[in-house]
Amino acid sequence: LVVLVAGGVALSVLAASRQRPGTDFHAKWMFGRLFYAGEPVYVLRSDVRGPPNYPPFAAMAFQVLAVFPLKVAAGLFYFGNLVLTVVAVRLTRRVMRRLWPGSQPGVWPPVVAAACTAQFYLNNLNLVQIDVLLFVVVLWAINAYLDGRDVAAAAGFVVATAVKLVPVFFVLWLLVRGRRRAAIAAGPIAAACLLLPIVQRGPERGIQDLKDYHALALKGVGEGEVDASYTNQSLGAAIHRATRPPQKPDARDYRVLDASAPTARTVARVAAVLVALALLANLYWLRRSGDPLSPFEFAAVFLTAHLVSAVTWKAHLVTLLFVVYALLTIPHRPLPGAWRAGLGALAIAFGVVGIAGRDIVGNDLHHWIGGFSLLVWTMLLAWAAVMTFSHRRFRVWEGSSPPEFP
Repeated sequence: LVVLVAGGVALSVLAASRQRPGTDFHAKWMFGRLFYAGEPVYVLRSDVRGPPNYPPFAAMAFQVLAVFPLKVAAGLFYFGNLVLTVVAVRLTRRVMRRLWPGSQPGVWPPVVAAACTAQFYLNNLNLVQIDVLLFVVVLWAINAYLDGRDVAAAAGFVVATAVKLVPVFFVLWLLVRGRRRAAIAAGPIAAACLLLPIVQRGPERGIQDLKDYHALALKGVGEGEVDASYTNQSLGAAIHRATRPPQKPDARDYRVLDASAPTARTVARVAAVLVALALLANLYWLRRSGDPLSPFEFAAVFLTAHLVSAVTWKAHLVTLLFVVYALLTIPHRPLPGAWRAGLGALAIAFGVVGIAGRDIVGNDLHHWIGGFSLLVWTMLLAWAAVMTFSHRRFRVWEGSSPPEFP
């Protein structure tokens, strides 16, 4: 333990030394400082990376980072991410043990799942991102729900959404599939997350923050703008790369078909809406049929969030740990031959994209895998699989009744 802590401290110091204006972490740190100082947050600045695309509640939370100098805050947060990576694996394992019907899954699923998603955790660490933290908050909320702590579960899902909009699908899960007490609790907590930044900043500045956030961060997404760079692994970006020329003159061309910009935009929007509606319909069907909770429906929520999001960078994909773990717990022998072959191919695909970092496979293959959206199509196939297995009648390997949950 002493050696691990010493190694973590050394890595944290190295990561902190790389922080400077223009990094992702510097942007979060600066948003917290601007928020505390009462200055406008949602403006483009030459020394801050990208537009501020986090909600006002996130900027309020980033004040915790701004208490420290930039490099100290980065070092502390990096070390926290190392600890949270272990916590994410343990919480995922706990959810699986609570939800797994029949015999407990063995020791190999978490090990293999961690190996298949290691590059996403490394990317999150290298960029000092917040995605592992949000993943842990969501996992904690799932565990709270399984323990019968409805208000705590609602708080976890809503706060994660208030920091970054992608977890909103877990709030929808709570409203459609959750117990009434948890669903009711989500409303006041969401109102508090909306009002707290306004209270601190004052009504005039706080309401202006909401308007600026919508104009700078949400308006383009609502109008169908897509970042189609090869690193964006959302469904919309995959469709644009497959049908449109590169957005930058020096970028590689990954077109398979040719389509006009309006057509590509429409197809991407329709595809995202269909995926989201299919999830909601599936959750409603599960509720009406009285199917018990399973890890597969939570995996479907994680995958839906990534597929329909405007941007899905690799650092965001730390949640695939849960998805791969869930798929690896499926016993193959009771399945029909075609299903076994499909799940085997899916496991191989996750293994390939999981280790396909630039340092391992080289720059050209790394671009090829990202540009032709192998990860997107793998997630889409996994989404179809977990949506199917979320229904008990398709889990043909179950020989006994699954445990009941409150």
